[in-house]
Amino acid sequence: MDRKHFIKTLAVLGITPQLSFSKKGSNSPIRFGVISDLHYADRPPRGSRYFKDSLNKLGNYVEEMNRLNPDFILQLGDFKDEDEIPNPQATIQYLKDMEKEYSKYQGERFHALGNHDHDSISKEEFLDHTKNSGKAKGKAYYSFSKGHCHFIVLDANYKKDGQAYNKGNFDWKDCHVPQHQIEWLKQEVKSTEDKVIVVFIHQRLDDTFSNPIYCPNNAAQVRAILETNKNTKLVIQGHDHKGGFCTINGIYYWTVKGAVEGAGKENNSFSLFEISKSHIKIKGFFNAESNILDI
Repeated sequence: MDRKHFIKTLAVLGITPQLSFSKKGSNSPIRFGVISDLHYADRPPRGSRYFKDSLNKLGNYVEEMNRLNPDFILQLGDFKDEDEIPNPQATIQYLKDMEKEYSKYQGERFHALGNHDHDSISKEEFLDHTKNSGKAKGKAYYSFSKGHCHFIVLDANYKKDGQAYNKGNFDWKDCHVPQHQIEWLKQEVKSTEDKVIVVFIHQRLDDTFSNPIYCPNNAAQVRAILETNKNTKLVIQGHDHKGGFCTINGIYYWTVKGAVEGAGKENNSFSLFEISKSHIKIKGFFNAESNILDI
């Protein structure tokens, strides 16, 4: 269904197309913002990727989220990029510039790691120059709870042999959720009994059927673990800049569009999610899609 048809359908159903969101309160839904694949670097455009524009796009996202005041915000990986001729010092500076802008959010904020976050720097260097809120500080994979929701952030930036991506030593087509993280995920899912589970991961978990190039090579194993708990309702993923949406065995897989695509703020892409006990509302900004999903 295209965007115009979707908005028209909402009108027919008597649902406002603006997808109005509830104010905070003791029984309020959990609200959070997501942006993905900014790829910031001070380099010329390549195809549809406008690397320089991403710093302003991030600022636009943060400004809007400060206005809307969700419970937290998250960026879903490929936060920065690198020069055409890789320069680790320049890459670190791009990361610092982005983190400085991101830190202007007046609330809790989180990172998920993407493959390009390991281009000319290490995982440790990325973590040293960024900050997650609360107990997630300094971690590449972690979990936290807000109200009736439990959030799990995964890191699939490993090779099939379990070796972590490091300073350009990776093939984005060879990504994997390592065994130690698999065991941790099993416990997270098993121990979450009374909360809606939402998973964040840079790579796609859902497209193993038609286009597995964007997926960890053990994506089916990860999905099977998530499916062991009926409260797992949503996976939010990036990496594939065109975006996407599907449902597999009762779990929604929402692929966020790449914010780096297209020139100027008018080609930005980010979303506000609201999760109640009966619905997931997604309000897309600029090029991002909107939707309402039953849970």
